[in-house]
Amino acid sequence: MSAAHDELEQPAPHTGITLRAVILGFAFALFVDWLIMYSVYRIHSSWLVFGHMPVAVLMPFVVIALVLNPLLKRYLPSWRLNASELAVMFVMGLIAAGIPEFRLVGYFLSVITYPIYYASPENRWGEYLLPHIRDWLVPSNETGAIGAFWNGLPEGASIPWSVWVVPVFWWSLFLGALFIACAALMVIFRKQWEEHERLLFPLAEVPLAMVAQDEGGSVIPRLLRSKVFWVGFGIPLAFVFWNMITYWVPLWPRIRNVFGDEFMTISFGPNSPQLRLKLHFFILGFAYLASLDVLLSVWLFYVLTGIEITIFNIIGFKPTGGWTAWSSVSFQSFGALTFLVLSGIWLGRKHLKGVFAKALGRGGADDSQEYMSYRLAVWSLVAAVVFMVLWLVRAGMSLPVTLVFLGVTFISYLGASKLIAQTGLVYLMGTVRPQIFSTCALGTTAWSGSTWAAMTLTYTFSCDGNPYLMPNISHAARITRSLKGSKRGMFWLLFSAAVVTFLFAVWYTLYMGYTEGASNLGGGGLGSAGWFMRGFIPRMENPQAANWTLLVCYGVGFVVTGVLTVLRYFFVWWPLHPVGLAIAFALPVVYSAFSVFLAWLIKLVVLKVGGITAYRKTVPAFLGMVVGYVTGVGISMIVDVIFFMGKGHEVHVW
Repeated sequence: MSAAHDELEQPAPHTGITLRAVILGFAFALFVDWLIMYSVYRIHSSWLVFGHMPVAVLMPFVVIALVLNPLLKRYLPSWRLNASELAVMFVMGLIAAGIPEFRLVGYFLSVITYPIYYASPENRWGEYLLPHIRDWLVPSNETGAIGAFWNGLPEGASIPWSVWVVPVFWWSLFLGALFIACAALMVIFRKQWEEHERLLFPLAEVPLAMVAQDEGGSVIPRLLRSKVFWVGFGIPLAFVFWNMITYWVPLWPRIRNVFGDEFMTISFGPNSPQLRLKLHFFILGFAYLASLDVLLSVWLFYVLTGIEITIFNIIGFKPTGGWTAWSSVSFQSFGALTFLVLSGIWLGRKHLKGVFAKALGRGGADDSQEYMSYRLAVWSLVAAVVFMVLWLVRAGMSLPVTLVFLGVTFISYLGASKLIAQTGLVYLMGTVRPQIFSTCALGTTAWSGSTWAAMTLTYTFSCDGNPYLMPNISHAARITRSLKGSKRGMFWLLFSAAVVTFLFAVWYTLYMGYTEGASNLGGGGLGSAGWFMRGFIPRMENPQAANWTLLVCYGVGFVVTGVLTVLRYFFVWWPLHPVGLAIAFALPVVYSAFSVFLAWLIKLVVLKVGGITAYRKTVPAFLGMVVGYVTGVGISMIVDVIFFMGKGHEVHVW
């Protein structure tokens, strides 16, 4: 159990899942879904969807758990929500936060429409891509429905909802199967990660602290009664208030490299990558809760990999096929991630043997505390994967490419989810996209046009190395682990929340596109499809064999991580955890490394000076830092709604 829980341990919840919690959970999930899109599309304010513990779910939950619920306890005790009900609400909102904008729906609607509308003789999409896309994967543009989505409808015209029914239906089936596969994997691995490997899940500590309740008479939540909490709470909030003055007084001195897309860069020469320095309170607050050796590994491997890129540039080392030195270290990191995933499976072989024994009806591991039985989890995983394979083959992708692509996708998802639970990095994605790895590993000389088209459309759900909803599901299991009674109903609640909020996000985004013009909405998802499409056309024009230079880099990362793991296993004094190599110079780590370094340094000093007792006393300050940051983002957003509607300020990006 983590230090945060030791400091803020909660009594057992009163009940399990209640009808009130279910109703409020769906309402909360829809509100979170809407809030993310409203902030980006209407206010043009902060990107609340950023991160694996998004501000969009934390911001309203702070109000509910720390303000409204204590008031209910004081004035309407029978209406007060208990810890279980708060936890159910939160995790349903957490699932919803993984649906809109660039987490899923923004990319989805962009990828299936962008190549059709923006095809031109210059980009040659009409020649290489469009003839090979299956009709049921994209909406029809015979009546100009796609152009109207991007530019807005003429006055008096109605939204052509009917053209979207077929593609949304078929994509919903695939995405639903992917959700089931992710949930099943998290059920299979939850006990191994939490109970055997003792992963800390730092991102879960803030919501767990907020749902913790006293059985005594105090109205004020225990978290708010900590003086050091208010110290941490006040620091980021003061920075936000100071910078908000510039909204009205542009010449006011702004504190930079703290909020928004601002950072200081340091370069050691033309061959050296730029190091980006930014004090990010959201990252710092969560990272402080991770273990010291993991934090050291993250920032140290970031520095070492920067040196490696510099050396590659100096000696002129570049992989064939137009790739860069950065590509080499990205494949190296993915090799490290692959080793960590496979070694984790080997480490948990005893547990997994019990899981599969249970699935086959031969006794096995206890699954009474899981979202679904091990039998259902295993066979649901098998059925979901088979369905996805058949779906992709029907979409035009060849079977060998499908198997490699899905295998790499699940390695990426599983590895990233575990690393998030281990490192507390609120921003994290894979270093190599599964589409890129598939092209480099297999070569594309034998790829048909339909394989290329189907692979291009996979950016709807596998984009930027984002691990889909798997981290959200794993943290939902962590947050609701103390629910009394059976947890079997939680899977169906999370699945239903995902379905409902997906359909709502599709409807709202289409509505906004047709009324305002999708090209005018901004956001990170709707505007990104062109970048991915442009990258594929040159490879379609010039098929290449497998890129053995990048595959060697992949193998080097695999082997080096194996050596580091062996050293850590046999030598207690060995200080370097291998986890950092798996994410070194991933784009989110580039932005996060300085804040992770500060978290490591502060925690090191605290532990050296005051030991574990001093660390536990400081934990509420860093929980407060996260809550204060979220509160500041919320206040800035309210100010934008009142005074700067449509011209908001991006306080929270990453």
